[in-house]
Order: sequence, then structure tokens, then C-alpha cells
Amino acid sequence: MSHIINYLKEHYQLNDNDIYIWQYMLDNIDSIPYMSSRKLAEATFTHPTTILRLSKKCGFQNFNDLKIHIQSFVKQMSTEYQNVIDQNDILSTINNLTELQTSVIQQTKEALNYSDFYNIIQIIQNAHYIDIVADDANSDIAEYASHNFCIVNKTVTVYKTADKQLYLGLNVQKNHVIIFMSKHVINKQILQTAKLIKKRKIPSIALTTDGQNNLAKNCNYSLICAFDPSISKLGDLVFNISSKYLFDLMFAILFAKNYDETLELESIHKKIYLNGL
Repeated sequence: MSHIINYLKEHYQLNDNDIYIWQYMLDNIDSIPYMSSRKLAEATFTHPTTILRLSKKCGFQNFNDLKIHIQSFVKQMSTEYQNVIDQNDILSTINNLTELQTSVIQQTKEALNYSDFYNIIQIIQNAHYIDIVADDANSDIAEYASHNFCIVNKTVTVYKTADKQLYLGLNVQKNHVIIFMSKHVINKQILQTAKLIKKRKIPSIALTTDGQNNLAKNCNYSLICAFDPSISKLGDLVFNISSKYLFDLMFAILFAKNYDETLELESIHKKIYLNGL
């Protein structure tokens, strides 16, 4: 119960002798309600007046009051201590996640090939239709990106299922650009779709963790997303932060390049959405 001792030190300004008595009481907590102040003083090599003074120092009227309530008092201290620990854990998590996001974004920025990124922006700018091929959690990031691309006057479709991805590869037209999302290209259907798109000479972009994997090799351009397998499932979080950052970059640049048209479209959208035609 060292955390209880630490709590007592912090809140009641106890001296070493007080701590010794409290340590004895905690070690023998089931016996304390049946002990007199004299017996406790004998057991701790102190004096009954010392026991009385300690009881009052901790907010009790006398030792009888303390021994009656010692169980609930210790339980309350444990709860308050745990609340402090929980708050510290929350603060620590907030700080760690903030540092992680900053680090991931910086890592993604450093991996960016600016020449390729300029070409990617030009391809997306010239295409009216954007198709994003993704599955599982990646499709949620894709849906987020699709909303932003719509704001800059693009028609966007997210392909999540294998059959629709295959039909996309077979039916897509020249005025489309395809964005593939996959960390490790485990989904073979996504790779098969990328091969079909390449064969049909439709411009394509891979968001992946390795610029030399099979998906990247079957796309015109690749954007490297950060990923850290050493932190287990948080590795997925790293990829999500990184890919979202890349989509945000694309959106921000397209917004700036089409500023007036975007504001006009947004004004019309807001008027219809909020007020009706």
C-alpha cells in the first residue's frame, strides 16, 4: 500500500514517526478496530498521546473515531489516488498522441517527392472524376477525402467491395483518376484492379507504405504513408494520420487553385442545403 503512504504524506504532512504508525495500521488493518490506543502505541513503540495526535492530524476526533472508520478512510484514499493516476494517464496519453501526430506528419512530409506531388495535383485538377479504391478502415479515410474533393468540384466515388473494384477496372473511362489505398497490398483484388487500370492507361496514384511494392509499381505515382509495425495496432493509426495528411494537402492545394469556383459552389450548396431551392 505504498500509494496510500504517499497520499498520506502529501495530504497530512506526516513525519517519519507518523508514517511508521500508519504503515503498521495498514499492515494490520483488520486488527486495528479491536485495538486500544495503548495497544497500538505498544506495538509501534510510541505513546498513546502520539496516537491521539496522529488521529486528529488526519481529521478524526480521536483514535476510536479513526479505528471505526479506518477501512472506509483507506478505501477513499485509494479511490482519490486512482483518480489522480487516471488523470495523469489521460494527460500523458494526450501529450503522447499529440507528439505522435506531429512526428507522423513530419515523417510524411519528408518522404514527399515534390515533383511527383506537383504532377499528381495536375492529374487530379484535370480529371473531373476521382475514384478511390480502399477497404476496411482505409475506406473511412477515403470517405472523408471524397467529401473534401466534392467541395472542389470533383465527382468522387469510393470503391470498398471487391466486385465493384473489379468492375471499376473494367469500365472506368479516360476522364477519371484512380487513387488506391493499401498499407501492405494484402488485398489481392486491389492489386488486380490496379493492373487493369494500368493496362487501360488510366492515371493512378498509390497511397501505400512502400514505393517499391507491387501496388506502387502498377500506378503512375505513389505517395508514401508512414507506418510503424513496432507499435502494434497503433501502426494503423500512424497510417491513418499519414494518409489523411496527404489527402488534406491535395484538398488544400486544389482549394487554393480553384478558390473562386470553390467559394461559389459552396455558397450554392449552403443555400440549397440550409434553405432549400
